[in-house]
Amino acid sequence: MDAKIWLDVILAVAGAVYLLSVLWLVIGLHRPTPAPARLPLPALSIIVAARNEEQALPACLAALRGQSYAGEWEVIVVDDRSSDRTGELVEQMAQEWPALSLVRASQQLVFRCPKKSALAQGIAAAKGEILLFTDADCRPPSAWARETAALFAKDVGLVAGHARPQRGFSFVQRLLALDNLAVGALGAGSFAMGKPLSCTGRNLAYRRQVYEELGGFSRIGHLVGGDDVYFMRLVTQSGRWRQVFNRSAAVSCLPVSAQWAQILHQKMRHAAKGGHYGG
Repeated sequence: MDAKIWLDVILAVAGAVYLLSVLWLVIGLHRPTPAPARLPLPALSIIVAARNEEQALPACLAALRGQSYAGEWEVIVVDDRSSDRTGELVEQMAQEWPALSLVRASQQLVFRCPKKSALAQGIAAAKGEILLFTDADCRPPSAWARETAALFAKDVGLVAGHARPQRGFSFVQRLLALDNLAVGALGAGSFAMGKPLSCTGRNLAYRRQVYEELGGFSRIGHLVGGDDVYFMRLVTQSGRWRQVFNRSAAVSCLPVSAQWAQILHQKMRHAAKGGHYGG
């Protein structure tokens, strides 16, 4: 068999694998969304790690303050060693919003990843049974906390959701928005098929019990980034909890940067995670 035939065979096999993978995801996307759990409303802790976010944070906190959750809930902002007025801004808002509190991250990192270190301090200060996470440049809809909490049936340990960037004006921003949509579909489809492949810390929640059972971020603390995907994979590996995707409350975020240097750095950081997925 000559080289051309071998190449044709390889391309045919690769194409078949790709098409089967897409079909698998499409089936997942068409599966019905799990019905909300009819359980007592759990206490929630919404945690935001913020570093030099004085410009974006006020809109994020305004969106969080407008949550329609009827149970007990709090918002914790972790000031991750900011050099701007991020911490001061949170303290000012907390004076007239009792549910808001500030945690100042230690200068000494607990983990290699600064965000994991900041989030761990926020979780340590949290009082809620369910921990919700988003970023300072995000705007969760008013039903976000309520609809996320409603998916926590007794056997559900983690709930993920989509985070979509606001529409930018440049071609690059629109192309990256399409890329983001594809990743969101990958997450939604794979979660529905019981084999989660992707999630984002911009729209994520899990039980405190799950966090404690897995030892927090200690098993992934040596890895840069991945406070969301790596942790999700730990939950999957444990085999003890079901994970679901919240399709009804997507979080809106500021448009992605159109600067090529930042784009390449972000994509290289995301691609580097694959080497630690373990299959």
